[in-house]
Amino acid sequence: QTADLTLWKFLFDYIYNMIVILILAAIISGIIIDTFAEMRSNLQFKNKEQGTKCFICGIEAPYMERNSQPTVKFPQHVLHDHNMWVYARFLLHLDEAPVSELNGPESYVQDLLQAAEYSFYPVNRALALDFDDSDEFSERTLRVKDLNELKVVMYECSDRTTDILNSNFELKQSMKEAGES
Repeated sequence: QTADLTLWKFLFDYIYNMIVILILAAIISGIIIDTFAEMRSNLQFKNKEQGTKCFICGIEAPYMERNSQPTVKFPQHVLHDHNMWVYARFLLHLDEAPVSELNGPESYVQDLLQAAEYSFYPVNRALALDFDDSDEFSERTLRVKDLNELKVVMYECSDRTTDILNSNFELKQSMKEAGES
């Protein structure tokens, strides 16, 4: 009688433990597999974002390459125009430099950072994207126009300087002739 109870009890305990252990192992391994699958999909999404979207301005590669004036390749834009490490280095410079050594734009950006305002970042803006009908991107056109005006003013200044130097030379010559006679 005790042997039968012991045998039944042994079988019940054995089957119960096998079922519980198998189910728990399946649940735990399922959780682990799902976690790794989610991590892999997150990594793939981040890699895709890094390869096709600018970290600084957020503009996607196909849009940049289709609409830039002149055509700018996306890797060139990311490495030269909006290199995130240049921005990081600039922020580190602002953090480490004494306030007395900062120039005007650096002081302006530092004041914006202290006020937690990040409008100095070119979000959805790039110099390669120059739209004539958009007020937001017309700064580049204005700058070229201003440079042309500056060029005209500099030529006028150069001509006036040449006139002054010539009159100065003539005055010296006449003073020299007057001194000799």
